[in-house]
Amino acid sequence: MSEANNKQPTAKRSDSPPLLPLIMVGDSIDDMIAGHEAGALTVLVRSEGKEELERDERTDVIVGRLDELVGLLEGGIEARRK
Repeated sequence: MSEANNKQPTAKRSDSPPLLPLIMVGDSIDDMIAGHEAGALTVLVRSEGKEELERDERTDVIVGRLDELVGLLEGGIEARRK
C-alpha cells in the first residue's frame, strides 16, 4: 500500500462551513445555557415545572415531544435570535 493511501483522514479547515448545523436538545436550564454558549440552536423539550424556560432568551425552539423535532428539521427551522 502506498504512503498516500495510508494517511489518516484530517479535519476540514476552520474556514470551511460545517457539514451540519449545531443543535442542542434538552429540558433544563443547563442544556439551554450550554447550547446557547456553543452557538447552537437550542431546542427545549417541555417538561412540567420548567415553564420559565419557555420564556428564557436562550431557548430558540420549544417542542412538546422529541418526535416533533423531526418535522421541524425537515421543514427548516431558524433561531429566534440572530
